[in-house]
Amino acid sequence: MRNTPLAKLFISLAFVTFSSAIYAQQNNLAYAVAWKQTAAEHLALYHQAFNIAKIQVETAIARRHEPQKPLAIISDVDETYCSQIPTGVI
Repeated sequence: MRNTPLAKLFISLAFVTFSSAIYAQQNNLAYAVAWKQTAAEHLALYHQAFNIAKIQVETAIARRHEPQKPLAIISDVDETYCSQIPTGVI
């Protein structure tokens, strides 16, 4: 490709578009973190998930017969259990 004004314009537009996309992605991540830390809906979803799990455990215990294998709850420990938000941020 020759070093023409049109080529320079194309390269400049590509750079601006790429830079804007990176900025928008970083901005979206910031919005996601802010929503997770402050939205009542986020907290409500956690409560809903734990309440459904509690109902399922209670149902499994009620249906359980002694000769069956013991019940177990398996979960990973992430921000669901351990808040990764520093104290005093919220």
